[in-house]
Amino acid sequence: MGKTVLTPAKVKRFRRAIEKLYVDTCTITDESYLVKNVKTKKSEPIPNVICENQPCFLDEGTGQPVTEDSPLPHGSKTVKLFITPERELQIPPGCKVVVVSDGQVKDFYRSSISDDWGTHQEIDLIDERHV
Repeated sequence: MGKTVLTPAKVKRFRRAIEKLYVDTCTITDESYLVKNVKTKKSEPIPNVICENQPCFLDEGTGQPVTEDSPLPHGSKTVKLFITPERELQIPPGCKVVVVSDGQVKDFYRSSISDDWGTHQEIDLIDERHV
């Protein structure tokens, strides 16, 4: 069998259909850049907001429970974030992700390299309470 090639028009149609599912919003902040505080002599993160109020979809149903051999704390669960394709929005690992879903604010950290599908990217997140 041959590989299916999507035309730009089909990619655009698929992307519009997927983005209709984006009922949540998120703010993503990269806190990996550290600066030493002169007074306290401690390194402190300098937040870099990557995006604010970005439409997205938080899928809490696909997350896998953490197993005993996982590096994540027992009892934590990963969830999946569907968002704009990587070519338009690069989100480095370790970023803080605050999602507003059904009127609730939920804090997460990015835990994986994204799966980029051209029409969207899927990112596994970890609940902030378990980091």
